[in-house]
Amino acid sequence: MNYDERKQLNESLQQLVKPEFEEIFRILKRNKEILTENNNGIFFNFMEISDSSCQQIKKFISFCMENRISDINRKKEMETLRKDIHIETGK
Repeated sequence: MNYDERKQLNESLQQLVKPEFEEIFRILKRNKEILTENNNGIFFNFMEISDSSCQQIKKFISFCMENRISDINRKKEMETLRKDIHIETGK
C-alpha cells in the first residue's frame, strides 16, 4: 500500500466512533503491530504497519461506512412508512 493510500486510510479513520476505533486497535494488536500508549490514547505510525493490517483496516472501515448508509436508508424508509400509515389512518 503506497503513501497516498495510507494517507487516505488515515483520513478515513477520522470518521470512526469509539467502538470502531477499538476494533482498529484489536486488528493492530492481533497483527502484532507496534503501538504506543499514554494518557492521551493509543498511537501507531501508519507508514510502519504492514500492508496486511492496512488492508484489514480498510475492509473494516468500508464495512462501517456501508452499515451507516444502510442505517440511514432504513431510517428514511421507516419514516416514510410512518407517514404513509399516518395518512392512511388519519391519525
